[in-house]
Amino acid sequence: MDSTKKQLLWFIGICLPATYILGIYMLFNGGLANPIGMLAMYIPALTVIGLYIFKFKKPIFKKGDLGLNFKGLKYWIIAPLTLTGLSLLSYVVSYLFNPELFDTVENIRLALEKQGFYWGNIYIGFLAIILVNGLVGSFLNIPMFIGEELGWRAFMVPRLLKLYKPQIAFLIGAAVWAIWHSVMIVMGLNYPSVHPVWGNLLMIAFCIPVGIIFQYFYVKSKSVVVAALAHAGLNKSAMSMSFLLADDSYDTLLYGPTGVIGIVIFSIVAFILYRQVNWKKENNNNTSISYHKHVPALNMQESGNTSFQSNRNQSLI
Repeated sequence: MDSTKKQLLWFIGICLPATYILGIYMLFNGGLANPIGMLAMYIPALTVIGLYIFKFKKPIFKKGDLGLNFKGLKYWIIAPLTLTGLSLLSYVVSYLFNPELFDTVENIRLALEKQGFYWGNIYIGFLAIILVNGLVGSFLNIPMFIGEELGWRAFMVPRLLKLYKPQIAFLIGAAVWAIWHSVMIVMGLNYPSVHPVWGNLLMIAFCIPVGIIFQYFYVKSKSVVVAALAHAGLNKSAMSMSFLLADDSYDTLLYGPTGVIGIVIFSIVAFILYRQVNWKKENNNNTSISYHKHVPALNMQESGNTSFQSNRNQSLI
């Protein structure tokens, strides 16, 4: 068996079961409200680090391996703002289809006042919250998002690109990333109004374009920090929208970033970005997939205290 494939199997075989064990514990102990859920975001990175140290015997920080560096500084702003903008666009388009999705102006004003973000105009206050959550919140929560992206964008997808054509690599990567969320989705993550089976299928459809966009920023910046900031910008923007939503019971099958409308918007952008990169060439420059021949053979939610949001529950992505 190819050594790269063995490394992927080691990663998936540890990362997914470990996350499922945590998810099952949450299922019987408070569900998504259990704060222990945010530990799940660190499991992909901890799996990679453990494999590097104990199995692959490979230094983690050598020559910027795994994108653990401070390169691509301009993307540190571009990436989170891009994902924030796309997320907001999904809600704007959703509003055009269903104006009742948003709360009344008075209720929005009261919610902004409660957080100290109302200065005579709800648009200014909401824009301020978007910028605070999208940039400041993203940077303050960077460790937990690196916890995911070190596993997906820096470790898993580069190896998939080495083994398969880019289209197949991104499909497999999206499926693994989405299935990793499956226990959380059963508990209502992202799709509380949808049957868990449909929720998991939608999550795969969502992860395909979003995974391409994240990988684009990782490749362009050569830094996993940028991929993490893109991920943070997406999550934080969804949390910011809790100020505008009338309630949490809207049809998540259709509306918002993880609904059909959001998936279509992300897919359009992903298609454009996908065509801008020679994925095989860029991946060949990735030092994290260069292994010595002696690699052994193969014998499985985030804290809200740094973000401004209303008291309504808002699913994370």
